[in-house]
Amino acid sequence: MDLAVSEALPIEAVNSAADFFVRRIPDWRAHLVELHRGAKATVYRPDATLFLRLKIGRLSEVDLHDCVTLLDHCDRTAEHVAIDDVLQALAALPATDDEALQRRREGLRSRLLQT
Repeated sequence: MDLAVSEALPIEAVNSAADFFVRRIPDWRAHLVELHRGAKATVYRPDATLFLRLKIGRLSEVDLHDCVTLLDHCDRTAEHVAIDDVLQALAALPATDDEALQRRREGLRSRLLQT
């Protein structure tokens, strides 16, 4: 938290609950990007693939917006996304009776196929 404050980040930028979700994704450590290395700690962010994998489980409207925004960013910057990995994870999600969620999943799938 001190690092967030020292970097002028809002305290909510640090999500201590994320650890629970990150560890459920195979090979998550291979999808970390170093943000800052200090004398006592290193701060990482998820790469685009891990970010998408973290979002698709819930895929709220906000999550979908975040995913599309990230994919647009990746298109502009050529940041790598393992599209096949994300599509497989999306396909492996349990079926849902929630029509809105199903539409969001299909929307994300369509957007991934455009990348």
